Amino acid sequence: MERRSPGATLIPIIISSDKTQLTLFGSKAAYPVYMTIGNLPKDPLRKAGVEGLSLASGDGVRRRGHPIFAMHVGDYPEQVLVVGCKTGECPKCPIPPGDIGMTTDCDRPLRDFRKVLAALQTVNAGPRAFSNACRDAGIKRIQDPYWVHLPFVNVYQAITPDILHQLCQGVVKHLVAWLVAAYGAEEIDARCRRFPPNHNIRLFLKGITKLQRVTGKEHADMCRFILGLIVGIPLPDGHSSAQLVRAVHALFDFLYLAQYPAHTTDTLKLLERALQRFHDNKSIFVDLGIRAHFKIPKLHSLDHYVQCIELFGTTDNYDTQYTERLHIDFAKEAYRATNRKDEFPQMTLWLERREKILRHASYIQWRLRNRPGTQSAPQARVPPHVAAAADNPPGPAPADPQILSRIKLTRFASVKAVRLAAASQRYGATYIQDALARFVVRYRDPHATRVYIRPHWTMPVWHKIRFLLEDAQELGVMDAVQDVAHATESGAFVWSPDAVGLPESVSPML
Repeated sequence: MERRSPGATLIPIIISSDKTQLTLFGSKAAYPVYMTIGNLPKDPLRKAGVEGLSLASGDGVRRRGHPIFAMHVGDYPEQVLVVGCKTGECPKCPIPPGDIGMTTDCDRPLRDFRKVLAALQTVNAGPRAFSNACRDAGIKRIQDPYWVHLPFVNVYQAITPDILHQLCQGVVKHLVAWLVAAYGAEEIDARCRRFPPNHNIRLFLKGITKLQRVTGKEHADMCRFILGLIVGIPLPDGHSSAQLVRAVHALFDFLYLAQYPAHTTDTLKLLERALQRFHDNKSIFVDLGIRAHFKIPKLHSLDHYVQCIELFGTTDNYDTQYTERLHIDFAKEAYRATNRKDEFPQMTLWLERREKILRHASYIQWRLRNRPGTQSAPQARVPPHVAAAADNPPGPAPADPQILSRIKLTRFASVKAVRLAAASQRYGATYIQDALARFVVRYRDPHATRVYIRPHWTMPVWHKIRFLLEDAQELGVMDAVQDVAHATESGAFVWSPDAVGLPESVSPML
């Protein structure tokens, strides 16, 4: 592009498609296609990609932008449909179907895109010639796919990894079934019931073998404890469990490394080594009679993760979890606004009207913020940092107000009333009275010089709270993580004592 038209600004276009069910019962379905840039004019992408179009950036400078189709995000059926290959084949590389899943090679070449384009051009040469050309190119007989006339496009390079369907709902789903077959459902479920509560660990008190319609989130929750679940369980017929544990360990290493929010050359090498270790140890499932082969396209797709990360960035840039969420806003809610007859024109009109309303609301807010003599919208009030009470005995420092504002409690407490004097013994809250005094001063009466907390006062106690950690590693790239804190009468509370609650008897005097 730079040699052809100097001074161009490339605008990558990400397209995502996924068939979704509109109703719980019945066969009403929609086929939405999502594109990340929605402010393009009505010119086709082909003309805009070659000639460019004038676009204003956030700094007010107008540049000649060239929207280029870069990625197609979708699950395996969508990928097969887009590239035109057959089910059971790889939509990116020309590996024979019989070799899928046998070995790993992260440098596999892509399909010959020029050969495919040449085969599609024989559509007017007769049915037999077109069929033979498509068969030789490794595609089905498709006519005029949407990407064939787009400039600077290689559709096989545009197919991206899919954490949700390939890993969580694909390889991990197979792995859970293999482990259940190896160790037995009773032993797996019994060990699930024995797990103690812990940070960020979801407990499956009824086991995991009888779950129906398991979601990707539930499979991700299982991955947090499955390795610890199987350690120490003997395999039947005297087989050593070390090789199986190594295979599971390697697969989970790949799963979590693939979801890193930032990558380096070293982390990509670790990703390759983890996949190689799994293939080196996967024969244990054949020895146990669980698998006869590993011809699983989703397992083979892991070979292409390193190339895609080097080309397009981290996998959170093209995860299908985002489009799954968009189905609710742009497909299901739009369908509910129709009369269920000839619904697609009504859904389109409803989405257009909603978009216009949102744009108009944004314009009104922008005008109100810039009106002369007016102030910007008020921000959320954050309590100022004030000193503690005059008597400040040693104890834990008060928590950050921003973190406290993100704590979630149930409507009713686990214990309705506990005396402050007993709380330090029952829950290990040694400085509960001092922390409560600081809390009262900081949030209720910043000008108070002394606060008296009576030992006989009672307070409600929650045995479980949820809180949100934003960028826990302080790297600037981490998403917010929701965690859970548990308290028991025999141990110390793992979160700040301020989160336990306010005493009911203190409320009138505050």
